[in-house]
Parts: sequence; C-alpha cells; structure tokens
Amino acid sequence: NIKIFLETNIKLKNIKHLLSKNKKIKICLDLGNLKSFNFDFLGEVNEIKSFIGLIHLKDKKKGKKKNEMVNKGDVDFFTNVQILKKINYKGNFTLETAPGFHPLQNAKINYKIFNQIINNK
Repeated sequence: NIKIFLETNIKLKNIKHLLSKNKKIKICLDLGNLKSFNFDFLGEVNEIKSFIGLIHLKDKKKGKKKNEMVNKGDVDFFTNVQILKKINYKGNFTLETAPGFHPLQNAKINYKIFNQIINNK
C-alpha cells in the first residue's frame, strides 16, 4: 500500500512515461516551485492530471528560491485550486509555508486562508 510521491523541477511532460510504468508513483505538485520556475500551472496539470497525488500549498515569488508567507508571493492559489477542482483532484494538500517568527500562529493563519480558498468561502 506504499505510494511514492515525486517532487521535481523537471517539466512534468518529460517524466510522464516513467509515471505510466508504475501506478504507485505519483507527483507531488508544489505550487510555489512551479511559480518560482515559471512553469505554466494549467499546462502542467493538464499534462499529468491523472498522476497528481499530493499538492504542496506554498508561496514563492517568480524566479526566487525563498518560500514566502502565504499571499506574499506570486502564486494565485484561488485560480490553481479552481483548476484542480475542474480536473476532479481528490488527493491531499500539504501546507509547506514559511514559518516566520511565530510558526504556530502562522500555521493557523495559513490553514484558515487555504481552508477558505479550497471551500470557496
């Protein structure tokens, strides 16, 4: 029952053939990294939608390596979540966010923000 989730900065269409060979291997789609590397989110998702197993909710600025606090980077979470809903994504989400000076408080804030985005509130 073990699944392997790959988080990679390789264009996903370039590893699609590997994913199709083993049903236990899925993609961990990192929203911050996709933005940082200027990947086309819609294009990437459409290319590998059946292989997505986990989503990292993380904010980054385009072209930067450093994680940002939620809504301080360039990731359009609302649009990305709407795209995931359109492809009927049913997997898990992981908050992978910058802890700042108050990690527990920031985790609660980030959870509330993402819960509102995911549930269209």
